[in-house]
Amino acid sequence: MKRDTFISYLRDEKRYSPHTIAAYVRDVSFFETFLQEQYELDDLAKATALHLRSWLVAGLEEGLSVRSIRRRFSSLRAWYRLMKRLGEIESDPLQRVVLPKEGRKLPAYLRAGEVARLLEADWKQTDSYGAMRDYTILFLLANLGLRRSEILQLRRADVDLQGRLVRIRGKGGKQRLLPLLPAWVEVLEHYLRLFEEAFGRRDDGLFFLLDSGKPLYAKYVYRLVRRSVGAVSSAEKRSPHVLRHSFATHLLHEGADLNAVKELLGHSSLAATQVYTHHSIKRLKEVYAKAHPKSRRE
Repeated sequence: MKRDTFISYLRDEKRYSPHTIAAYVRDVSFFETFLQEQYELDDLAKATALHLRSWLVAGLEEGLSVRSIRRRFSSLRAWYRLMKRLGEIESDPLQRVVLPKEGRKLPAYLRAGEVARLLEADWKQTDSYGAMRDYTILFLLANLGLRRSEILQLRRADVDLQGRLVRIRGKGGKQRLLPLLPAWVEVLEHYLRLFEEAFGRRDDGLFFLLDSGKPLYAKYVYRLVRRSVGAVSSAEKRSPHVLRHSFATHLLHEGADLNAVKELLGHSSLAATQVYTHHSIKRLKEVYAKAHPKSRRE
């Protein structure tokens, strides 16, 4: 690191205080040490966006706050801007690194066992339309990752049991097709039999109705999920969206492709889906620590 040049730049041009200058120099030195230890790279000018992202992840693993990590990268940003001005580098690798936003909370989710308990009712013995409707709502929220609004908008014509597909109308009118497993088709067939007994055969119209035959409303679904999740989990958050978060998180835990999860959720960009990878990375580390031979000390 061109320490003296960097210090002069921060002091004389940026007019930073001695405390800030010391912090910036320390952060750049930390990155320099990281490159040497992890990549055997002695020249900061040769660092790439990959190296910077690796350092970002290392900071998260150390338990640093998002604010501390962003401060680290502010120091590096000042250094790389200076190096580019001096002609030491052609491009700033930090321009290809997306930093985490402050205050963004990771989505809450239920454990796999809690979801299993939520759906463990013996639905085959259910002959009540209302009870089966409530179970089917929970079933689709948990197994397809639907939004509450998508449950409310779902129509009979959207559910193709023969083709094992469900057409979902998402945000902005965007549609997606979701596959149904054979066991799921059985659940929906039983629900529709009870639906027809209550309201007659309907090839169109809303898929879910209240006992009175009127459409479902948002608060009904919210209360149903909150009550049902509360019976199987002590989680503070018990909204329909928690089941959607659980769906995505468990898929990634099991090794599902991130792009595939994006399509299943109906996200418009991959960035919206990547928030779930923090949970899956943590899970992979736990698996690695328990199972990989190189993770054990001799």
